[in-house]
Amino acid sequence: MGTADLCLTPAEEKSILSGKRHIYKSVPCARAWDTFLVDGKRFEIIDVSERSLYTIANKYYPIEGCQSPHDFIRDWRAGHSGDWSPEQAVYVHWFRETGEPGNGSA
Repeated sequence: MGTADLCLTPAEEKSILSGKRHIYKSVPCARAWDTFLVDGKRFEIIDVSERSLYTIANKYYPIEGCQSPHDFIRDWRAGHSGDWSPEQAVYVHWFRETGEPGNGSA
C-alpha cells in the first residue's frame, strides 16, 4: 500500500467530497490499496480498471447522473474540449473513504 498521486483537479476534489467514488484518468495513477488525501480525508483505492469511453457511456452513464448514453457523451464533450473517441481507453479508479484522518490535503 502506497500513497497515490492522482493529480486531482479542483472539480474532481469537489466531486469526491460530495460523494462520488470513482474518477477517470487517461493513465493508471494508483493500484488497489493505495491511499490519497482530499481536504484532510483519507481515501483508499479499491480497484483500477481500463474501460473504453463507449463502455462507460453505455453502461456507467447512470452513476454519472446522466439519463442516457447520449447525455453522458454530451457532458463528456463539454468537459473535454469537444473531444470524444468511443475507442479511447480510460482508467476508472474506484475508491472509498477510509474513516482514518489524513494530515493535510493532497
